[in-house]
Amino acid sequence: MTKNYVGLKSEKGEPLGAKIELLKNAAHALLHEVSTLGIPREVDVRSGVDLYEEIRRYEVRLIQQALLHAGGNQVRAARLLNVNATTLNSKIKRFNIPTGGELNGSNTNGDL
Repeated sequence: MTKNYVGLKSEKGEPLGAKIELLKNAAHALLHEVSTLGIPREVDVRSGVDLYEEIRRYEVRLIQQALLHAGGNQVRAARLLNVNATTLNSKIKRFNIPTGGELNGSNTNGDL
């Protein structure tokens, strides 16, 4: 549901439409970032663990966080992770990780 804020004014008579939209966008970005943090799960090694699967999960989370901070730009995300952009792109494809366009609804995935 989209609400139209055109004509809405503060008590001082200032237009609020643009300010409300900025606030909505900031809240949306914050909620998205919080949702990507996730809660690290405890791994009980007493019952056995697949080390490679745990490493893959951790790697995917790191890549997702770097992509989020880089606005979906893979070259900037690769710099944050201190890897080559081609290496990052390969991992994104191998692990089927959503890039910028899928993360924030735009089409700025920064593919190489």
